[in-house]
Amino acid sequence: MKRLWALPLWAHALGLAVVLLVLTPVVDPQWSYSADEGAAITQARTLARDGEWIRPHPLPEVDPAGRLYPLENAGGGPDGRAPFVHHPLYALVLAGADQIGGVTAMVLLSLAGTVTAAVLAALLARRLDRGLDRVSLWTAGVASPLLFDGYLVIAHTLGAVCAAAAALAALAFLDGRRRWAPALVVAVIVGVLLRTEVAVFGGALAAALVIAGWRHARWATVALAGTTVAAAAATRVGEAAWQAAILGGG
Repeated sequence: MKRLWALPLWAHALGLAVVLLVLTPVVDPQWSYSADEGAAITQARTLARDGEWIRPHPLPEVDPAGRLYPLENAGGGPDGRAPFVHHPLYALVLAGADQIGGVTAMVLLSLAGTVTAAVLAALLARRLDRGLDRVSLWTAGVASPLLFDGYLVIAHTLGAVCAAAAALAALAFLDGRRRWAPALVVAVIVGVLLRTEVAVFGGALAAALVIAGWRHARWATVALAGTTVAAAAATRVGEAAWQAAILGGG
């Protein structure tokens, strides 16, 4: 057992992936467990099969006013209703997965997010103590919400990957490796496009950078914090404009 535990981190990541795949038939990835999932999957299939965002009402004769559209999270505008426009980038990613392997491929994408987020958690823990990396990987992978989120099509695991990547990039920057600054900003931007919560995380990370920069008079760190906040805000505004364009609004 000690020899197995002493294996390198990549071997533990592979083992975690195997465990998650073994559990997949038990969960049955063909089922949806939330309204968000149903909307995202429907949107992905509409994009993959028709190349359109708008999905007409399935029973217009029953609901001519369109007030009872069957997907509660659908976005509506002058051009009609789209099942999932909260995060258009995620819908496009799911559409690509649908063309490869349907809903199963969408779930595998989430599972890949769980494994990747667990590895990044291990790398973060390693900065505190090298002996914490393996236990952190398995804790994040099988003893945290990432385990359940890995079987859901809701981008939680992908958002966690972006958040952890941004944190690692921030720490690398504080260590003096300034080339990691773009990686931090990109991770926050992509994360915001996948999950709204990452905008809050980006603000918290920026606040930590401001404190670190102010304490040590490192103004480049303060500037990076401002850039991070500006990037997150601009991404939210740009995403809103994207949503409006899809639905035909202003």
